[in-house]
Amino acid sequence: MHLVPLQPGYLSIAGAAEYTSVSKKTIKRWIKGGLPVHQGTARGKVLIRPADIDAFLTRRHAPKLDLDALVNDVLADLSRGEGCLNRVDGPETIKRSCRMTHA
Repeated sequence: MHLVPLQPGYLSIAGAAEYTSVSKKTIKRWIKGGLPVHQGTARGKVLIRPADIDAFLTRRHAPKLDLDALVNDVLADLSRGEGCLNRVDGPETIKRSCRMTHA
């Protein structure tokens, strides 16, 4: 087993709980849910990088876009000659701009 020495940039479970303002029990649930960890000692001390916590929470809270539905909407609009486009400006913002074509 490769052991990672405790160094700046790594948090214990208690440190990760303090970093995220949640309980140690929540951190342990996140670990079971896929939060990456590093074994720090032969006794199994778990170390967590703050960057891994940030990435885990970002993936967990990012809304899931239905890309198939967006593509179908654009294709339907184009077939009607509306020339509408959807633009994603952030995780929760989809802006729609349409240009009417005249025959």
